[in-house]
Amino acid sequence: MKKNGFTLIELLAVVVILSVVMTIAVVSVRGIIENTKKTYYQDLEKTTIDALITYFSDNRGKLPKVTGEKTSIDLADLVTEKYLEQLVDEKEKACRGTGYVRRIGTGKYDYHVCISCPSLSENVGDGC
Repeated sequence: MKKNGFTLIELLAVVVILSVVMTIAVVSVRGIIENTKKTYYQDLEKTTIDALITYFSDNRGKLPKVTGEKTSIDLADLVTEKYLEQLVDEKEKACRGTGYVRRIGTGKYDYHVCISCPSLSENVGDGC
């Protein structure tokens, strides 16, 4: 007699194989998403530091005068003065923060930022 269809064991085997493949896919996609978020916020930090450098190059009088002295600027001011576009997180919510420049020697400065975004549990940047 000819058999039509699949046996229960064959169907269960297919379901188990598909479950394993889906589990691997979900874990991989989650890892890709996390790496993308990390890269996005690193790029946000770099862009902000570039804006700080440009701002203080254009406004040299606001640079710290003494070695070890630090000057800060609110990132909203950089947006207002068109050195930076409004920073947003991955959910398009506005981020806020501060940029710092510290004089480390004659004509040498070190730039840092601290960015706080609503969808993140921790701040971005090495100036926090």
